Amino acid sequence: MCTEKRACLGLGIIALLCFIVNIPHFCTFEPVPAAERKEGGPAFRASSYGVSKGSMDYEFWVHCMVLVLVPWGSIFSLNMLIIQRVTKMNRQMDAKRGSSGKEKARKSEAHLTRLLLTVTFTFLVLIAFQCITQCFFMKPEVKLI
Repeated sequence: MCTEKRACLGLGIIALLCFIVNIPHFCTFEPVPAAERKEGGPAFRASSYGVSKGSMDYEFWVHCMVLVLVPWGSIFSLNMLIIQRVTKMNRQMDAKRGSSGKEKARKSEAHLTRLLLTVTFTFLVLIAFQCITQCFFMKPEVKLI
């Protein structure tokens, strides 16, 4: 299902999308001119875009939508494809196995399914906690009921 060509294409697409999503980040900070810089002071400062509401909204939505939902959706989908593939292969091999081999394959399949679902939902819970925390950090006007 995954050839070297497909993997390289996928990585290229991911790199391109990451670059596109991060273009506004290049405008968030600007260098402090040497004439304005104090001894030991910072070399960069927030630009007019960096301190704007648009910048904060962009950060918030990119974080919540792109950095949280896309990875979780990808992990969930890929895990489901793995489970589907293992189940399909076990069904094809059942005709060639004896009864003890069938039972062993079912146990192995159940173990793999539990493992993948545990990883997926652990990731979901931890990323949800991180997302909620980030939400309150980035949007201080959001309050609990």
